[in-house]
Amino acid sequence: MILTLQSKTHLHGNVWRFCFIPDQPVAWLAGQFMRLEIPHSTPDAAGSTRWFTISGAPYERAITITTRLTHSSFKQALGALAFGDKATMVEAPAGDFIWRQDSAEHLFVAQGIGITPFYAIIKDRIHLSIPVHATLVYASRTTEPAIYQSELNAWAKRDQTLKIQPFAGTLTAPQLIVLMPDFAQRYVYVSGPKSFLSLCISPHQLPLSHLKQDNFPGYAATNY
Repeated sequence: MILTLQSKTHLHGNVWRFCFIPDQPVAWLAGQFMRLEIPHSTPDAAGSTRWFTISGAPYERAITITTRLTHSSFKQALGALAFGDKATMVEAPAGDFIWRQDSAEHLFVAQGIGITPFYAIIKDRIHLSIPVHATLVYASRTTEPAIYQSELNAWAKRDQTLKIQPFAGTLTAPQLIVLMPDFAQRYVYVSGPKSFLSLCISPHQLPLSHLKQDNFPGYAATNY
């Protein structure tokens, strides 16, 4: 599927948002990812494709990604795209990092650029006027503004079932337990560099069915 760049927006630091128009309708669920190809000269060892969470909501129809522009050949080619340039969606959107269809409270845990699937999920529910019923623990390891923080705060004011809990630094499972002692009564979604699988072993015993993790290939803890 061919994607045409409609706009690119500098958010802050090395974080940019790219909005593409597909040449045919695309169906996906908020929180899913897709694989993007940008052919370019002298690609590095990682090649000319990358996986990206679609950071927009399905109702927008455009394919939006939000990413840090690092020094990799792919990210440099992405950053060099101009209005009207083409890229390719190699495969249809996929992934199970999506809203669980029941009434239980959710706990979203994001580190830095890991906010993108939660941003899409929350944006979709706000648009549909469906209560979010989630607490978002949003960690940032730098002093720069958190990605999409102003929009998230505005949504939390609009929907009282959405709560935002900022955290300075890299969040770990023990710190999460202190912040959210009722985590075991929630579905826990983690998007960031650290593994939270320790929540599923003694003494915490969170059922694996209550934990979802979203890892971003190519991102180290130092560049989330």
